[in-house]
Amino acid sequence: MRESTYQTSVAHEARQMARCEAKRRDAEATTDGSLMDEEYSFLRELVEEANAFPGPIIEIGTLFGRTISKIALWKQPQKKIVTVDNYCWNPLRLSPEMHFHVTSLVLQYPQDAVRQSVEAYYRQLQQGFAIVKSISNNAAAQAGPDRPASRCAQG
Repeated sequence: MRESTYQTSVAHEARQMARCEAKRRDAEATTDGSLMDEEYSFLRELVEEANAFPGPIIEIGTLFGRTISKIALWKQPQKKIVTVDNYCWNPLRLSPEMHFHVTSLVLQYPQDAVRQSVEAYYRQLQQGFAIVKSISNNAAAQAGPDRPASRCAQG
């Protein structure tokens, strides 16, 4: 009987570890600030719809440029892309200058990279645009209490 309780306990522990591992893998899937694989088909639909409207496609929250690179593949050739990020937070804790530099290396096609807060950018918009808003589900969670406020100046 004692061995049976031990085996049950080991099996329970193994199931818990498997669940934790699955959650860890899911979290790692978006650690780069991008979307999970199944979300890309929805994003592609949004980009294809945005192609029918005048004005640029605007991505809010560029991080390292993975999502905007996908958007660039799906947009019409004449459609302009604007990326907006103040580069104040990243999971690697790079300085804003280094973060911007690394992301610029990824963005190898013509586009406008706006380096300011989303609020400041919204204040500058004079007309309606087709907007594709890409926000990593876990970026907000990772940018929690340990987020250095001094690196994220407003404006």
